[in-house]
Amino acid sequence: MSEYVQFKYRQLDPNLASAAGVILPGSPDTHLAASLKGGAAIVTQDPDDRVKLSAVLGWVSNAGANLLRVSIYRDASYNEGGTLIFSTLDATDPGGNIGTVSIVHVDAPGTTGIVNYFLEVSMELGTGMLIGPLTFIGEVIHPLTGNHSPMNKAALPRAARFDSTHRGNVRVMPEGPARSCPARDPFRKAGGLPAPLPAETPFG
Repeated sequence: MSEYVQFKYRQLDPNLASAAGVILPGSPDTHLAASLKGGAAIVTQDPDDRVKLSAVLGWVSNAGANLLRVSIYRDASYNEGGTLIFSTLDATDPGGNIGTVSIVHVDAPGTTGIVNYFLEVSMELGTGMLIGPLTFIGEVIHPLTGNHSPMNKAALPRAARFDSTHRGNVRVMPEGPARSCPARDPFRKAGGLPAPLPAETPFG
């Protein structure tokens, strides 16, 4: 199990198709489409942290066969010797068609502190343009271990303890004196009963 601890992103404004018009270079040269650095840099708290990276970008191919490469580098850009951690290819039908690429990758940087990521694009075959939309997102996921593990019931707040009688869901229980639940006490009397507990909230 894990918990979300941080969210950073970069995107065009307005984030629309035709919001950009960048002619893409042919490989091995690349175009830096977006980066998570500076104020948008990822900061890990533990060497076991994971970073979920996702991106959406719109592009258009020119006439003829085409092949777009989308890559993510860690620590530095391609031109500065960064570490390639993700790469994929996309293509559209020949003849100037618009394409949209959506990618997701989970990185394990294995370090604590600032981690920079760079989204880069290039043409492996043919010619094309980056036109938008463009969004690049980084999310830090921190593992729950030890006393923070969901399997340690005593460590969980009373409002979110595991209820094995409800198929793994979490029963949302308000703080304060314990109260009986109508569904579990069919023999109780009707007079002077406390209000029933709130409905269950699925966990996960």
